[in-house]
Amino acid sequence: MSSTLGQIQHQFAAWAAATAGSASPKCRFSTADGIGILEAIGFKPAYGKPERLPHPAAFDKAHRRWREKAIREAKRRRIAMSHGVAAKLINVYLKSRFICGGHADHPKVAALHPPIDSILLKELARLNCGKLGPVWRTAAKIGWSNFSSKQYELVASCIRSVQHPWPAWLVEKHWNPTA
Repeated sequence: MSSTLGQIQHQFAAWAAATAGSASPKCRFSTADGIGILEAIGFKPAYGKPERLPHPAAFDKAHRRWREKAIREAKRRRIAMSHGVAAKLINVYLKSRFICGGHADHPKVAALHPPIDSILLKELARLNCGKLGPVWRTAAKIGWSNFSSKQYELVASCIRSVQHPWPAWLVEKHWNPTA
């Protein structure tokens, strides 16, 4: 039963991530390609236990390696993918598998980045969250799907700083998909 549940969780998380990752007109790809990219970086049915996540102190470096690997795999599939799109693909997958999958209180899950998009960035700017309004406005103007590695990491770092000591993904309390 647990291997079947792991397969179902993986399929849902990968489908959700592929759908969200390809939402930008700047980088369209099929669900099959999105799932293939995720599986190429190691996100498979067996990757469902939070103990398998990187240590929180090493998470940002692991995330960069995942993005770089996703971009290489996308290129192999003739898809031009930015760090922002790769991050969206990764973050939605991890959110679905771990945060929404019943492991939100695990210490390694606390290190996960939230999915970053224009809805979240505009609301953080409107609220001047952490007194970082200019950072959020600039990021929103660039657009999440255009982020370079440096731009993505700056936004992720700022989110972590305004959420500290709480998990960074809790910033999603400001994300309203119906806004």
